[in-house]
Amino acid sequence: MNFFSKMICTFYILFSISILNAQNYQELEHKFNNAKGKPKIELGLKLSELYLNTDIKKSLSYAQNSLSLANEEKSKELILNAYYNLGGCYFAIDSKSDLAIENYTNALDIAISLKNYEKSIDLYNVIAMIYQNKEMYYKSIEYFKNAEQIAIKSNIENDKADIYNNIAISYKNIGDLEKSIQYYLKSLKIMTKSKNIEGAKSLFNNIGNVYLQLENLSKALEYYEKALKITTTTEVNSIKARILNNLAIVNHKLRNFDESMLYYKQSIDIKLKLNEKSSLSTSYLNLGTLYLEINDFTNALLQFNQALSLNKVLNNSQVEANTYNKIGELYLKQKNLQAAKDNIDKSFDMAVKIKNKYLVKDLYERYSEYYLLKGDLKRSLQFKDKYILAKDSIYNIDNNLKLNGMFQRFAIEEKDKELETAKKVQRIIALEAENQKSFSIFLGIIVFLLFVFVYLISKKYIKISSLEKDLEEQNLILKSADEALNIQNAKLIETQKELKVLLEDQKSLNKFKSIYITTIAHEFKNPLTAILNSSSNLEKSFKIHDAVIFKRSMNTVNRSINSLIKQIDEAMFIGRNNLNKDKYLPFDINLVEFIEEIIDSQEAIDKNKHIIEFNKSIDFIEIYFDKTALERIITNLISNALKYSTKNTNVVVSALDRENEVEISVVDFGIGIPKSEQSKLFENFHRFSNAENIVGTGLGLSIVKKIVDFVKGTIAVESDKDQGTKISITLPKKFVIKD
Repeated sequence: MNFFSKMICTFYILFSISILNAQNYQELEHKFNNAKGKPKIELGLKLSELYLNTDIKKSLSYAQNSLSLANEEKSKELILNAYYNLGGCYFAIDSKSDLAIENYTNALDIAISLKNYEKSIDLYNVIAMIYQNKEMYYKSIEYFKNAEQIAIKSNIENDKADIYNNIAISYKNIGDLEKSIQYYLKSLKIMTKSKNIEGAKSLFNNIGNVYLQLENLSKALEYYEKALKITTTTEVNSIKARILNNLAIVNHKLRNFDESMLYYKQSIDIKLKLNEKSSLSTSYLNLGTLYLEINDFTNALLQFNQALSLNKVLNNSQVEANTYNKIGELYLKQKNLQAAKDNIDKSFDMAVKIKNKYLVKDLYERYSEYYLLKGDLKRSLQFKDKYILAKDSIYNIDNNLKLNGMFQRFAIEEKDKELETAKKVQRIIALEAENQKSFSIFLGIIVFLLFVFVYLISKKYIKISSLEKDLEEQNLILKSADEALNIQNAKLIETQKELKVLLEDQKSLNKFKSIYITTIAHEFKNPLTAILNSSSNLEKSFKIHDAVIFKRSMNTVNRSINSLIKQIDEAMFIGRNNLNKDKYLPFDINLVEFIEEIIDSQEAIDKNKHIIEFNKSIDFIEIYFDKTALERIITNLISNALKYSTKNTNVVVSALDRENEVEISVVDFGIGIPKSEQSKLFENFHRFSNAENIVGTGLGLSIVKKIVDFVKGTIAVESDKDQGTKISITLPKKFVIKD
C-alpha cells in the first residue's frame, strides 16, 4: 500500500469515528430532551463530560442545567456530580480558575457530608492542583494534606503515593528541599511496596533532581543510577531520556566528561526517536558546553548550531540566548573577537528582553573578557564593575526571598500549632459538657428514687417486711448511683487537670512570645541601623563615584542581613523545637574536616582577633549525623567562645575519637560563667550578669542542648567568673531514628 492509499484509509477511519461520535451525541441529546427526573440529570452530566474536550460552551450548559434539575430533585449525589462537572468546565478555561475552585469546593462539602472518601480525596487533590498551577504552593500543600488525612483514614494506599508526590513538588517549588525529599521518599516507599516500577522510576529521578539542586552530587548520582537500573535496555520513552540527561548533567558537574558525553548522546538518540524538540535543543546546548570545556571547538559549535536550528521552530528565547552566549565564549577562546562580540550582543539583547538577570550578569563578565582581549582596559573594568553590582544585587534578592520564605514557613507552623491547641480545647470542652450531662442524668435518677422512696413509706397497707426489702433494693440502687457519680466526679477532676495543664502551656507560649519579641526586637536594632546607615553611604558613593565607600557599605549590608537571618533562624529553631524525626537527615561526615571548615569560617568572621587552635588525634573521624544539626552545635560553641573572650586570647577546639562516640570540646579564656547562675545555662534567652554588654540573643547553648538531648548525647560545662569556660559534648557516631 503506497503513502497516498494509507492517507485515504486514515482519513476514512477518522471521518467514520467523528460521524459515529456525532451520532452518539445526537442520540443522547434526543434522550435528554425526552427524559425526566433523575435519568434526565444523569444524561445531562454524561453529555457535559462528552463535550468537555470538544465544545466547552455546550459542556458548561449541560452541567448548569443538570445542577438546576438536581437541586429540584434534592439529590445530594447528583448535585455533587453537577458541581464536579462545573468545576471541570471552569478548570478548562484558563481565566476561570477561581470559579473552578468555588464549584469544586461546593462538591467537596457534599462529598464529605456523604462520607464519600474517594470523591473527597479526588476533590482535595484537584483543588490543590489548581493552587499549584496558580503558584500558590502553601495553599496547595494545605489541600494535599487534607487529602492525605482522608486517605490514611480510609486506608487508600495508591492515592497516598500520588498525594505525597504532589506535596513534594510543592515543597520543591517553595525551596523547602529537605521536606520535598521526605515526601518523595514516603511516596517511593508505597510505590516500591506495590511494585509500581514506572512510579518508582519517576520518583528516583525526582529525588535525584532535588539532591542536584542541593548540590549533593553524590546523592543525586546515586538516585539517578537507581532510576536507570530499573529501566530496560530496549525502553524508548520520555522518562528514560530524562534520566539519561540528568546522569549526563551530574557527571558533567563531577568532571566525568566521558560518562557525561555518553549519557548526553544516549538521551539525544531517544529524544530524536520521540521527536521531543523542546528538550532536544537544551540537550544540544548542554553537550556543546561539555565539548567547549574540553576545548573541542568543532564539535561544540556543531552542537550549538543544532540547538539554534531547532529554536527557529520552537522560539525558545531562554535556550537561544544561552546558546549565543556559549558561542560567544567559544569565539573568545579562539581569539575571534568580532564573531565573539556579534554573538554576545545577540545574547545580551535577548537576555534583557526576557529579563534573565542571571544571564545578563554572566554577559557583563563576557564583555569584560572581550574588552580585555581587545586591550581596552577601561571598558573591561567598567563591565567588571557591572558584573559585580549585578552579582551583589542577585545575592541580595535571593537573600530576601530566602528570608520571606522563612517567615512564611514560620507563620504556617505557628498557625498549625494554634489550630492543634484549639482542637485540644474543643475536645476538653466537649468532654466536660458530656460529663455535665451525665451528672444531670444521675442527679435526676437520685431525685426520682427519693420520690419513690417517700411514696413507698406513705403506703400504710404495705407490710413492714416488704418495705424493708424494698428499702434494701433502693439502697443498692442509690449505692450504684453514688459510685457512678464518684466516677463522673473523678472524670471532671481529670478534665480540670487537663485544662489547667493546657492553660499553663498557653501561658508558657505567651511568655515565650513576649520574651522572643522583646529580645529579637532589641537584637534587630543594630543590624537594621547598620543597613540604614549603609544605604545612606551607598547613595553618597553613587553621587561621588567612590567605589571604596560603595564596597564597604555593601559589605556592611550583607553582613547585617546574614546576622538577621541567623538570629531569626535561631529563634525559629527554639520556637518550633526544630529537630525531629521528620527533619533529621543524617549523612556520612568527616568530623575533622567539618570542624576545620567551620573554624575557617569563624576566623574570617572574627577577623583574626583571636587564635583558634584545633587539637585532633587523627585526620579522619567518621560520623553519621545531620549536617545542619552538627553545624549548629560546633558553630554556636566556637562563636560563643570567641564572643566572650578578650582580644588576642586563644580558643582551643578538640575532637577525640572513641569506640561508638566522639567528644568535641571548646575551651576559652574569657569572662566565664558565674557559679551561682550556671543552673540557668541552657534556658532560652538567658543572659548572664557579666555578659549584658555583649551582643547576643541567649539562644546558642539552648539550641546546642536541645540537639544533644535529641541524639541522646551528653554535655558538660566547667567554668567560673573570669576563669574561662570549657564545654564538652559527646555524640553517638551513628544516630538513626527508629520508626
